[in-house]
Amino acid sequence: MIADAWHPADERMAASALAVFVEWLRASGRMHGAEPARVLEWARARSPEFDAAMAAFMGWGASGPHLCPGRGLREAVVEVRDGVRRVWTYDALPADVMAALAAADAVGLAAFHLLERGTRPDDVVAWSGAAEDVVPLGALLVGATVVVTDGS
Repeated sequence: MIADAWHPADERMAASALAVFVEWLRASGRMHGAEPARVLEWARARSPEFDAAMAAFMGWGASGPHLCPGRGLREAVVEVRDGVRRVWTYDALPADVMAALAAADAVGLAAFHLLERGTRPDDVVAWSGAAEDVVPLGALLVGATVVVTDGS
């Protein structure tokens, strides 16, 4: 049986992580007839099937979620507080950042950043909210840099 065709509405959609996920779902047979609205609905509903698909898409094996591979010495977190700039690379993240990510819902964070916000590995995510909020740190799962400021 041939799957119904899906065509991105515009160039922005065609280049999005959501479009890549849609095509991956179709090609892998995880969701026949996948299209963006249906995939977003599935992501928001969360199910074991969705979680398994997102984990497979992210390349997370039996060892579970991990940071985007190949980032090494690239800036991961930049903190700017009271005019002082501190930088951590992917290879040297602070223990509290790693602990926060380990305790977080990695699938939910990956889905939010990839499907809802379109976060890409070369993006910089700025955050001036609560330091204990793990949502911006989820961008590390896709390889982005997170800049944390005191809001001033």
